[in-house]
Amino acid sequence: MALSAVLPLLPENKIFNGWFYVASQSPEDEESKKFRKYMLEHWLKENKFIKFWCIFGERHRTTNLLEAWHKKINALVSKKKPNMTQLLNILYEDADVCE
Repeated sequence: MALSAVLPLLPENKIFNGWFYVASQSPEDEESKKFRKYMLEHWLKENKFIKFWCIFGERHRTTNLLEAWHKKINALVSKKKPNMTQLLNILYEDADVCE
């Protein structure tokens, strides 16, 4: 069932075929049956939902970029609860760097 972790890497139109392959390779024990049912009901049932978790062709496939930015902003903020003016100044300066 570990192969199901790579389903989001497939092109959107290949995900169902990928899932059927993964399901065909899985054991017939109760845990595997529960997992297959879960995948079908929660991730594959609504075809329109797949486009939200399919990351094929995406440049940034994780939240690492956002987490790095958040860490940078936290480092620039010198205390746990800056006042609004301090925070806005930090965000303004950061936005100016990006331009």
